[in-house]
Amino acid sequence: MAPTIAFATPKSDPKEWNVLSTKKSDGEEELKKRNEKLERELQESREREKKMKEELEKTWERLKVVEEAEERLSTELGELEAEALDQARVEWMLLVTRKIS
Repeated sequence: MAPTIAFATPKSDPKEWNVLSTKKSDGEEELKKRNEKLERELQESREREKKMKEELEKTWERLKVVEEAEERLSTELGELEAEALDQARVEWMLLVTRKIS
């Protein structure tokens, strides 16, 4: 915004001097209001972005926990399958030995 300068002529009333030098045009006032509105919107946008980043971090942490749990369950399932296979072999061997004897 450019500074404004007003000159008073000897014929003008001294009370009007300040009014002349500080009067803003309608365009300047409109630009100021628009700028304030844009600054508010920018601040709100930054706050939303911050909240979204926090939410993303929380979701990322939950995902890591779920992936670790999935890995543990997969390992546990593999162990149970191996144990079940061993038990099935033992039962099969017992069944075969009973039939033979």
